[in-house]
Amino acid sequence: MPRPQVFSVREFELKSGVKAEEFEALARRELSQILSEDKIGSRFRLLKGDRGERKDRYLLVWEFDSVTTRNEYFPKEGRGCSAAFEHNWKRIKLSLEKLSAFLKEKNSYTDYVSVTD
Repeated sequence: MPRPQVFSVREFELKSGVKAEEFEALARRELSQILSEDKIGSRFRLLKGDRGERKDRYLLVWEFDSVTTRNEYFPKEGRGCSAAFEHNWKRIKLSLEKLSAFLKEKNSYTDYVSVTD
């Protein structure tokens, strides 16, 4: 994949009592399944804070190779996916729902567009 140009970011933290190891094992299984499927021009990364304010909290970053690719998947902000992406989006949502059982409620996101290389 070329250098990503759009980063869709979701911040979250685990519910009280959830073991990070269990969550991370599930995340690896679910995200590796998503990553192995045919989503040309995008990929997922799960990041865990190591130092600073968000230490031990997580970011899910969905990288797109361009604004055009992101718009092919999600043509309108906050209005669901394109018809062509519907089948893949259902699988992704199912995986994200499994992960959300471990997380404090927070469904917001921000898409960031690269302004420098």
